[in-house]
Amino acid sequence: MNTFQKRCLNSLKFLGLIILVVVTNVTPMFLIRFQSNLGDSVKWFLTAAYLVFVAFSIIWLWKWYQKGVPAEHQHQKIGWKDFGIVMLFYLAGRIIAVAGTVINQLVSGNQMSMNDQAIFGLTAGLKEGFLPFTICFLLAIGIIAPIIEELVFRGLASQIFFSGGNKWLAAIVTSLIFGLLHATNLIEWIMYTGLGIVFYLAYARRRNIKDSILLHMINNIPPAILLAYTIFS
Repeated sequence: MNTFQKRCLNSLKFLGLIILVVVTNVTPMFLIRFQSNLGDSVKWFLTAAYLVFVAFSIIWLWKWYQKGVPAEHQHQKIGWKDFGIVMLFYLAGRIIAVAGTVINQLVSGNQMSMNDQAIFGLTAGLKEGFLPFTICFLLAIGIIAPIIEELVFRGLASQIFFSGGNKWLAAIVTSLIFGLLHATNLIEWIMYTGLGIVFYLAYARRRNIKDSILLHMINNIPPAILLAYTIFS
């Protein structure tokens, strides 16, 4: 296989991974939107099917990722120092998010990004709907998306396209794609690209995907908790 063929194959692999990210992220939203058309037995079946699919996807992605991780990095643990550094990255991400949101509000008049509007716009359906769908949605925001997105955009993308070790190029390219999937306008794209770079730097510091997964969870869990409070209060 020549270099061009290898690049095409790798691009197809990554496209498939992006589709996997989109499917796992949006499935709970579709279930909530169309839940009124489904019977109870179908709802339970779809809940179980989604959770099994997510579990299988995470295990598969993790094993794929681990194959490309050097032995000395496979058993790294997160100590208190590492946790403190992750919190510094979180603070940097919050600055980017707040600045981007303010600029987006000034330019477009929207108080939050379209991504956040889509999430909080489901509040009525979450309050009155099928509880397991709501739980899947909250899990997708706070836990599932951080794990799968980090494995795909930081871990596997680096192994597939940037095995030579060009960290800054990897950070920029993967973050641009990550931002594109979360944005609906240029300002949001820049904001989410900046967040993606912060996530990548957390990963690249010691080539440990657990660091960026933890950072992504810390970033996503507070909105999930706020949404849960809005739903159940």
